[in-house]
Amino acid sequence: MDVQYAQAQPTNSLPVAGFVLGIISATFALCFALIGVFIGFVPAVLAIVFGFVGQSAAKRMGGLHMRIAKWSAGLGIITFVLPLAHAALSNGSIL
Repeated sequence: MDVQYAQAQPTNSLPVAGFVLGIISATFALCFALIGVFIGFVPAVLAIVFGFVGQSAAKRMGGLHMRIAKWSAGLGIITFVLPLAHAALSNGSIL
């Protein structure tokens, strides 16, 4: 008896994880004024990293989750830059 096994599909879960982290960091940065800005930096940086690594992996996999990877990196960058720009424009204070 010959057993046939199904071929495993390639996965690219980094863009999805980065997108979730981007949403979490945006939520923290927008909803919780002082504490959220600082807590939102870590997920934002991870979203940026996962987004760019996910884009690289998506190129190798024929575009699998490329759009999510771009959104992940974009959300991370926006969530990272906006609080810094706000602090710079408001004389150094976060609020």
